[in-house]
Amino acid sequence: MKVRAFIKDDLEGSFVYLIFSKDVLYIGETQRIAISRWVQHIYQKSNFYKKIQLLGLDFDEYSENVHFVSVELTEIRESFPENRWRVITQAVEHALHERLYLSRSELLEAYYKKYYDDIDYYRIISDTTRTAPAKIMDSDWQFARGYAKQVLDDVYSFI
Repeated sequence: MKVRAFIKDDLEGSFVYLIFSKDVLYIGETQRIAISRWVQHIYQKSNFYKKIQLLGLDFDEYSENVHFVSVELTEIRESFPENRWRVITQAVEHALHERLYLSRSELLEAYYKKYYDDIDYYRIISDTTRTAPAKIMDSDWQFARGYAKQVLDDVYSFI
C-alpha cells in the first residue's frame, strides 16, 4: 500500500500547475483545484496528449512517468476583485512560460538533476499565445512577473 497525497482544500481558487514527464514540461492554469485538470491531461485528446503527439513522442511512455505540481495563487484572490482573478492567473501562467524560457538552468538544477540526472535540456510543450491577457495594465504585468518568480522559487524549494 502507498499513501501518495492528502489534499483538503477549497475546490475553487486560482491555480497554476506544472506537469513534468521526462524531458517535457507543460504549464497550465485553472480556477478549480488543479487535480481536476491533471486527470484530464493524462487521457487522450487533452492538450498534453496533443502536444506529445505533435512532437512524435509515445504518449503511453510519457503518461506513465508524470510528476504534477500545483500552486494555489492565494494572493490573487486576496488582492484582486473576483472579475479579475482569471485574467491575472493567466498573466502569471504566461510569466512562468517567459521565465522558464529565459532561465532554463534553474529548473534543470532544481528538478531535472534530482529526478532525471541524464537530462540536460527540457522542452516546454504548453504555450500561452492564445490565452495570455492582451489588455492589462503594466502594474498587473509587474505583479504577474514578480509573482511568477516567487512561484518558481517556492516550487524549487518544494521539489
